[in-house]
Parts: sequence; structure tokens; C-alpha cells
Amino acid sequence: MLEEKKTENEETEYGPLVPITDRGIESLEQVPKVLNRIFKSVMEEGTDYGKIPGTPKPSLWKPGAELLANYCGLSAPDPTIMSKEENRDPEHPYFEYVIKQTFFRGGIAVGAGEGAANTRETRYAFRWLSEGQLPKGIDKESLQWRENKNKDGTKWKSYRVPTPPEEIFTLQNTVLKMAKKRSFVDGVLQITGASRIFSQDLEDDEEERIASAKSVGKSEAKPVQESRRSEPQTGPFDLSKFDWWTKDEKGKNRKWAQTDSWGFANITYGNEIVELAKPIVAAIANNGGGVVQDGELLSYEGGQLLRRKNEGTL
Repeated sequence: MLEEKKTENEETEYGPLVPITDRGIESLEQVPKVLNRIFKSVMEEGTDYGKIPGTPKPSLWKPGAELLANYCGLSAPDPTIMSKEENRDPEHPYFEYVIKQTFFRGGIAVGAGEGAANTRETRYAFRWLSEGQLPKGIDKESLQWRENKNKDGTKWKSYRVPTPPEEIFTLQNTVLKMAKKRSFVDGVLQITGASRIFSQDLEDDEEERIASAKSVGKSEAKPVQESRRSEPQTGPFDLSKFDWWTKDEKGKNRKWAQTDSWGFANITYGNEIVELAKPIVAAIANNGGGVVQDGELLSYEGGQLLRRKNEGTL
């Protein structure tokens, strides 16, 4: 459980991780060698750290920070909320947290890290949508876009749009956890000296950094060459990968069951879902509105994949 900061001017005195007089210069010289050995022999790219295009150092991720903390015998009790802002205005919600994570070794506080996160950060304030997911009436020519490439080499655009206010409320816990994570990684980097190898945690910014390395601009300033339409793909598609819903008699969403005549799934851009959704959407577009699989007609409307049973063939 997070603790609120109790006093404004409270400061913590930290003891040394290991007194320099006890370890000597020769022991100190071994520190970077040990860190390099852990980095090269134990840590895994994509799990413990990541390499971001255009940055000189790999970025340390929380699993890697936890590994280093464990190796150094560091314990991290519940962090402290140093400050917070929670604006629940329905039209202009905003959440911000500043977290302090103190680390102990042998019951002695040896250092701390701080981290902050808020819902005005680009990754929370905006989202990337395909053309078919854009809200009705929006002028796509005025939006920032980026070019995406499928595994088969075909290209498609996604557009950056503001996150709706009602969905900002769902991000409150997300930004709190992000601030916690950043404070943890910050503390580990400082205490262990691993900043000689790693940069501050950029895991949460990776998508934006990778996107900025691609073609990003205004539609009217930099048009994208249209890719050749791929051949229709008619499956089979693994429909179980989707989170399917239907409506009850009162019009409320409930989980879809095998006995229901129709259902729908929201198409998101998680890695697994988008790879599954693209061929389905492509098939629907190429087949003029629908595709049949296992006796079920699939259609795509406004960012939702619909399934209807026993409606014949196309």
C-alpha cells in the first residue's frame, strides 16, 4: 500500500551501500566488471532492457532493475506518494503522481529514486487509430500520421487523435503504476551505478520513440504511397483470440456465448490482436462487406468486428 508523504521538509539520511574504506579501490574497480557481466550474461534484451533507435545506451526496464536489486541485496518497501493531483472534472480529467521509492540493505536506507507520471503525457493524451477507427466527422487531413508496415510489406496509415475524456478516467491507476515503476528504476540506477550502462527507464516511451524514427508528419505535407491491395484472405481465423461480447435484453454488454446469434469484438492495436485483425479486415474489405468462416458471417463496422451465425455465403 502506498504511503502519503507526512511532512513537507522531511529528509532521509542514507547510509553507504558498502563503506568505501572497507572495499578499497581494487574492490571498487570490480563493480563495472560485475555489472557488465550481468548485462551480457544474465540479462535478456526485450525483457530486462531495450534498445531505442537514436539513443546511445540501452534503457533499463523494471524486470532488469529488479534483477539488479536482488543481486545487490536491496529491499524496496511500499513507495511514498510525494504529491498528487486528481481532477475528476468529466470534461477535463487529469491525474498526476510523484512517487518516491526508498531502498534498504540490512535495515539501512541506502538510497531512493523518484518518478512521476501524468495523463497529459503523449502516450496517454493521444492514441493512434487506423482510418477505419477514426471518429465520424473528423478531418484526417489535419491529423498527425505515421506509416506502418505489415509483415508482407504492405503499408498503412495510423492517425493521432486525442484520448476521449471518459477514457482518461480509466488511466488513473495506469499512471500511478508508471510513476511507481519509474521511481524504482531510478533508484536502482543510482544505487548500483548501473547508469554507466543503462539510461533511465524508457520502456513506456519506446513506442513513441520508434514511431518518431519512422515517417511522421502532416498528411498534406508528406503523402504516403498507397500500397497495392492484397489478395482476399478467407481464413481460417482464430476467433477465440478476440474478447467477444453481445447485448442483453436491456441493451447492456455481456460476454458472448456459443448459443448467441451474433456478437462483436472491439479491434485494438495490441500486437497479437492487430496481426489477427488485419487479414480479417482486409478480407472483409476485399470481399465487399463480409467473409464467412465456420458458417459465421464476419463484418467490420467502425472499429468493431461483428460475427453473425448462419447468414449464408457471400
